[in-house]
This record gives sequence, structure tokens and C-alpha cells, in this order.
Amino acid sequence: MEKKEINLALVAARKNSKGVKNKSFLKINNKSILKLAVDKALKSKKIFKVILSSDGQKILDLVPKNKNLIKLKRKKKLSNDKTPMLPVMKDAISNFEKKSNLNFLVKSLIIVDPTSPLRTSNDINKAISLFERKKPD
Repeated sequence: MEKKEINLALVAARKNSKGVKNKSFLKINNKSILKLAVDKALKSKKIFKVILSSDGQKILDLVPKNKNLIKLKRKKKLSNDKTPMLPVMKDAISNFEKKSNLNFLVKSLIIVDPTSPLRTSNDINKAISLFERKKPD
């Protein structure tokens, strides 16, 4: 059986932001920037599932359950201010593949950064389309 190729989105948020305290809880129009990022990723027609990865339970609880949202409690070793994004990305994909009983192949992982709250789901769709069209290595 051939695996279905999918796009995953990753919203990564640590509980102890170094520069701005409680950054994920900052609000724009009464919505936290974290929830804005998750909502826009969920709204994208080109994203199959969204993974919210955090070491903070309060951050994970900030976003309500959704059938297309996977909440991932990140390990401490992946939650330092010096931890590169690549191991966090690998952890998200690995956890998705372990928990998914279906036959999926992660074609792309789209990083949806909470600190870009003006981005729209349409911006995400356009970026994915551009990426697919240009076929970078």
C-alpha cells in the first residue's frame, strides 16, 4: 500500500521565553499570538495536521482540542534557549509517525511561528504552493 504524502505544520513555543516574558500569551484582538498561529495553520487547506509542541502545559492548554491538532509535550532537552529548531522538528515528525496508525509520508513540515501574527492562512497556502512549484532540494 502506497503512503499518502502530507504537509504537517509545527507551532513551537517554549514556556520560558528569554526575551519577552510569557510571549505566547501576548494578545492581538483578544487572541493570544499562539492561538492565532494555530488557527491560521488549521485553516490552511494545504496542511493535513498541526502539531503544537511545547514544554509548558499552560501553553498546550491555551488552544482547545481539535481533530487536526496534535499537542506534543516537548522533552526538557529540546526546550533550552540554545536548542536548535532542527531537533524539535525531527521530534515532531517522529511523534506524528509513531502515533499515526495510517500510512502517511511527511512530504513537508511547515514552521508556523507564533511571533508572526500578521501572517494569514492564505499566506501559508501561497508559500506551500511556491515551495511545491520550485521544488528546492
